[in-house]
Formats: sequence, structure tokens, C-alpha cells
Amino acid sequence: MDNRRVHYQKNRTLLQAMALIVLALALLPSTFYILGILVPIAPDPFAVFIPLVIGIFLFVMSRTRIVTSARGVEFYQFGFRAVTPWSNISRIGVPPPGSGATEAIYLLRPVLQEFEFVFPIKLPLNLIPLYQFDYSVASELGQELRQYKSNLFGK
Repeated sequence: MDNRRVHYQKNRTLLQAMALIVLALALLPSTFYILGILVPIAPDPFAVFIPLVIGIFLFVMSRTRIVTSARGVEFYQFGFRAVTPWSNISRIGVPPPGSGATEAIYLLRPVLQEFEFVFPIKLPLNLIPLYQFDYSVASELGQELRQYKSNLFGK
């Protein structure tokens, strides 16, 4: 039995709430117009389309997650999925200066991120960023990383 643990990004609830608000603002005027309630003229389709796209984008972004298991680490972000075994993970550390990121899981060999929608796209991934997650050495994610690969944290 593969004991998979899912770790969602730390602002997931906020992104989902914002997505619902934006989607409601996009769809309510059209719904009211169709039902003949409070809206005497049809809403501009462009004014409905843009918030609809933004709401869907926010919801998809709220699905960013890291999944840990005995097999390795899976990283999901905005439709992309990358899977790597524990043997391909070299360390957890700070990216090179100027990258603007915080700690990340470094890979020995790049893995291909696969786009999950519409048409296949594959992009190389060299590291898995941890800034979006509730990560520290003492966090639940940190403890699981230590459980599966104890040498990630150095000294």
C-alpha cells in the first residue's frame, strides 16, 4: 500500500474564496438577466469573460500541491505534473543568488513536467520550490521529507 500524503499550498483557502467571489461577480449579472431579475439589459460578454477566466485561473492555482509517498515526490502546479523518485532528489537548499526564491528541493537530473490539459507540453524541471507551502524542517512536509530521505537537510 502506497501511503501518499498531499500537501497543498498555504494560501489555498484564500485562492478558492477569491475564485468563488470572482466567478459569482462574473456569472450573477448574466443569471439575473436570463431570469429577468434586476438587470434590464444584457451584460457585456467581454465583462463576463474576463472575470470568468480570472476565477478559473485562481481555482486552478489553488490546486498547487506536493504529494509524498514511498515512491518519491509529485509536484502539481497550474496543470503541470512532475514526478521524481527519491533517488533523483539531491538536497533541500536555497536557490542561486538572484533567483528570488526561497528553499527548494533540488533534483540530480531534470524531470519533465507534463501539461495535463488540451495538448501535450513537456518542460524540464530542475527544482521544486517550497515557498508556496507551509514548509520548515519541523513542519509536516519537512518531517515527511526527512522520513523518506534523511540526508536532505545536511548537517
